[in-house]
Amino acid sequence: MPEEEGKGFKVSDRRFAVRGYEEEEESPPSPPEKPEKEAREAAPAPAEEKRPAPQAPAKEPPAGGRSREFEMLLAILQGNALAAMGLHPQTGERIGSPDPRNARMFVDMVAFVKDKMKGNLTAEEAALLEQVTSDLQMLYVQQVGIG
Repeated sequence: MPEEEGKGFKVSDRRFAVRGYEEEEESPPSPPEKPEKEAREAAPAPAEEKRPAPQAPAKEPPAGGRSREFEMLLAILQGNALAAMGLHPQTGERIGSPDPRNARMFVDMVAFVKDKMKGNLTAEEAALLEQVTSDLQMLYVQQVGIG
């Protein structure tokens, strides 16, 4: 037992590790130190100023006005709503029994996005959102019932 007292344990949080479960004690090798004379020669002259790199312009939606991310958000919500209704998201075939609670949650999420994005969408995005919302609400009533 006295041998175990000297041994401790280490707790480390790896939730945000990029590479995985490598040992955290391993550090990247530091560059070899240059002699002072070489360091001064390699240093830029004082007249040179380092300017910050120019920042990239904000991402604009692709030509046509619709952002791909918005379409993907709608596709994800629509697919989950259809699956919860017991329908295959791609073919529309019945794949199981509907889960009314989850189906309603996803249909309500699309309606929530529609409400929150009002006035911030292009005409095409607004039309797409309106179509998806009405289609999902109609399918919900047909497949699950009024609830």
